[in-house]
Amino acid sequence: MKNILLRPEFQLKYSFYFVGMTLITMAGVFLLFLLSLDDMISTLAVVYRIEPEVIGAIQQSLRTATFTTVSVASIFAIISISLGIVLTHRLVGPMIPIRRLIQQLTVGEYGAQGKLRSKDDYQEVMNEMNALSKTLADRHPEQKSKA
Repeated sequence: MKNILLRPEFQLKYSFYFVGMTLITMAGVFLLFLLSLDDMISTLAVVYRIEPEVIGAIQQSLRTATFTTVSVASIFAIISISLGIVLTHRLVGPMIPIRRLIQQLTVGEYGAQGKLRSKDDYQEVMNEMNALSKTLADRHPEQKSKA
């Protein structure tokens, strides 16, 4: 988990924002749907004089459908949180070597070069940071990188 949750507060916050907003929206739509169905069942019971046993069976079916929907939403939440963590990892992971290079430049280690994994995003940013580092090293030869 340590390799996936590089910045847990950032990654979990955005994962929960995504999942929370989605689940709140889904819950609202589902609640409106259930209220509409309940109203429709009441109307049908009066208009068509449906037997109480039939109404009870329909309501039992609705309870089963509600349980199934809540279960599916819970599974969706778990999958979404996992996906959110993986996606935020792709954002956070490359920032570690980029921030390390920035810290090296801040302390005057001009010429230091950073490297990202080949599939990491932000390759362009790292290339520009490396070019900056080389330019600083060329302008300030007395402060070359110790690396």
